[in-house]
Amino acid sequence: MDYQHTTLQSRPHRRSSGGERLIGSHPTVLDLTSYQLYDLHSVELPPSLTKLDLPANRLSKLEPRIGQLSNLKKLPLRQNLFDDAGVEPIAKWDAISDLEELVLRDNQLKKIPDLIIFKRLLIFDVSFNEILALNGLSKVHNTLC
Repeated sequence: MDYQHTTLQSRPHRRSSGGERLIGSHPTVLDLTSYQLYDLHSVELPPSLTKLDLPANRLSKLEPRIGQLSNLKKLPLRQNLFDDAGVEPIAKWDAISDLEELVLRDNQLKKIPDLIIFKRLLIFDVSFNEILALNGLSKVHNTLC
């Protein structure tokens, strides 16, 4: 399946052939699970996205354009190659501070990322990483507690 050449049509609440959920002609969900992507340079990231599914790829650092998706609510990043430096930029991305779900399960993290800007975070998963201490959880907003 070629995710770059997905045709978008104008019908409310349906899925396109490329795994996007659409409202009108604006995709709200982009599912790129298991595409074995090393980066997102050739992927269009529409500003209307509320969920960007990126599990089971080969990503090692966050694409800066993700930080501009102000409608984004869910960001599943499990089973990639992210280390601490690869996810560090997320702490400065104020445009996505309304994120509700961040899944970093099964990566290569050694510490909990700084998530203080995320005031609405409801789901935060860092299981199956190399984290030895829960230092940093005090910086996570109390919506998780």
